[in-house]
Amino acid sequence: MDFEFTKNIFLGGYKATFPMEHLLMGRLLEDELAQDRTKIEQILAIAEQAKLQSIDELIWHGIELTVVFQDYEVQVTENAVYQEIETDLGEDLSLYDGESYASCGLEDFVELITKWREFIKQ
Repeated sequence: MDFEFTKNIFLGGYKATFPMEHLLMGRLLEDELAQDRTKIEQILAIAEQAKLQSIDELIWHGIELTVVFQDYEVQVTENAVYQEIETDLGEDLSLYDGESYASCGLEDFVELITKWREFIKQ
């Protein structure tokens, strides 16, 4: 998974840049985890638990995003996706949900979160 971390030296904010298919990973880092070490450690602990145990599914719920650990895969989904859509868009129209979902392997996810944790320490 390709990504780049940058820091705004004037405002102090952190940015995670990803290709289109992993944009939601950037939102997870920037918006849900940000610089909250407790949340970062929580999600890493769940990932480690997923590695060690053969549990069907482990879930971490954020404010806007949900992370599902299942079968050595990690799926990040917008919580809005779980809300029922009552709009009939017709045959020619459909909702674009490409930016509402991202997935990667468990090892890649742990590496990503670990690198984010190290980056924001600087």
